[in-house]
Amino acid sequence: MSDRLSAEEQNYYVAIKGKMLRRFGMAAGIQRDVLTHRFDERTVRRWMARASKDLEALIPQIPYIGGGENEFTRYLLYPAGILPLARVMRYEGVPLRAIGRTIFDVSAVAYSAIPAPVRWWMGRSYFTEKRKARWCETAARSQERRYAGDWVCEFVEGDGETFVYGLNMAECGLLKFWRAQGLEELVPYLCLTDYALWRAIGVEVRRTQTLANGGSCCDYRYVGRGKDGPSGWPPEPLPEWTGKYESPLPSD
Repeated sequence: MSDRLSAEEQNYYVAIKGKMLRRFGMAAGIQRDVLTHRFDERTVRRWMARASKDLEALIPQIPYIGGGENEFTRYLLYPAGILPLARVMRYEGVPLRAIGRTIFDVSAVAYSAIPAPVRWWMGRSYFTEKRKARWCETAARSQERRYAGDWVCEFVEGDGETFVYGLNMAECGLLKFWRAQGLEELVPYLCLTDYALWRAIGVEVRRTQTLANGGSCCDYRYVGRGKDGPSGWPPEPLPEWTGKYESPLPSD
């Protein structure tokens, strides 16, 4: 593993900051709408203003893991847009469960807003030979552990009956990054947003454990299309959910 980065690699996120801020700006509208259903408008305005300011400072801190050549880079970028808001809410004493529900609902609204033809295409792409080959290559490359902040995983061939293919994540870049930002306890809720995506695009995926919930790995098993999997919220019915940071468990 090497942390030696070229100047171009060190400045990767700074170079695309404008594009990132525009994308996050669109997502901020969804965040604001979700928040105003639960909190007073004055508080929401204050939180959003602080989060917007903090976002610019956060961008250079996102770990470089290969840029556009790494399949996992987007899984660092997309959740980064809500990290500053989550931190503001945590700082102001909002209960953990309430922040987690906000993270989940923001993601669910965003995914449901994707045009139906695009969602159909996304679901279909999960089970193409090209997709499987890309994940197989990504998994093999991850074993090199070139970047400390990256994911490490192995590709699992399907059994021909219960699942098409799978991934076992031994290390999670998202967990590493949010832990470094002092927000490790929110990552199990980020994991739940996967279910919101899978339901939106009509894909069934089984997962019995995640690293964020204290598991030995994240065990993804891609089952097929056209089936309604778990909704993701509330999380208690999910095998992966341990509620390790919720004690005692509050009511919804």
